[in-house]
Parts: sequence; C-alpha cells; structure tokens
Amino acid sequence: MLALGLMLLIGCGAPAFLFLLGDKSGPAVVYVFPNGFRGSFRMFEDRNAAEVPLVGGKYVVAIPSDGFLSAKDLNFLSQWHAEEARFEDGTPLPTLPTKTETGLAMFSGGISTNGTPGVRWSDGFVGTWKEAHGQGGMRTGRAEWKGKGLAP
Repeated sequence: MLALGLMLLIGCGAPAFLFLLGDKSGPAVVYVFPNGFRGSFRMFEDRNAAEVPLVGGKYVVAIPSDGFLSAKDLNFLSQWHAEEARFEDGTPLPTLPTKTETGLAMFSGGISTNGTPGVRWSDGFVGTWKEAHGQGGMRTGRAEWKGKGLAP
C-alpha cells in the first residue's frame, strides 16, 4: 500500500512540479549578418555600449561587417533560447548544422571569460562546418580585433 501511495505521489507530483516551474526559456535570439558575411564574429560585453534590442519578443543581434559587436549586457545569452540567423537581405542561415552539411551555417558559442570580473564575450562563426571546426576556424578571431586587444 505504501508503494502504491509513493507511485501515485511520484506519478502525479512530478508533472505538477514541472507545471509549477513553467517555461523558463528566454526570448529567441536573431543574428543578422551583412550580406556575404563569412568568418568569425564576437559579441563583447561593454557596460558603455548599447543594449541588444528586443524587437517583437526576440533579441536582434546585428553583427557589423568587421564581426565585432559591443553589447551592454550578454545575460540574454545565459538562459536557454532558440536561435535564428539570416543575412540582411533575409536569406536564412541554419543554426544547428551537422558535420555532414556542406552549406553555410551559423555556429554560436557560449559566454566566455578570462577570469577578470566584468569581462565576457561570445564567439561565433559563419561558414561551413569544416571551416568552423578546422584550422583557422571559430576561435581564431579576426585581424581587426587584435588592435582592440580582443583577439583570443
């Protein structure tokens, strides 16, 4: 009888518990790239920069042609969120590419830090899976970042 009571509690309690948690995901993040963009991109947290705008319930991250964007806060990347990516002309970019795909896609990384309080960034890459994960791929950065002291 005790076992039956525990099974009912677990069977009914777990769904109720999950219901009470609710949906804790954040708004979707839409990455918009200049037409023809390829290579590394980085969002760097800078308290003096503008906030990433929330448009129509989605964060819109407009990556400039040099691949470097300063944003006031990267916390919007800290919780689970759906991702979308496209070029300025509306051409979509896949965001969950597999190793076997050969077309262009966006590869995003998590938030990184060098251990210094308040210094955080997020790297990503637009290209093929092989380009993103091969020599000179996602973590290489761009030459123009070196002058800003932001190259990995």
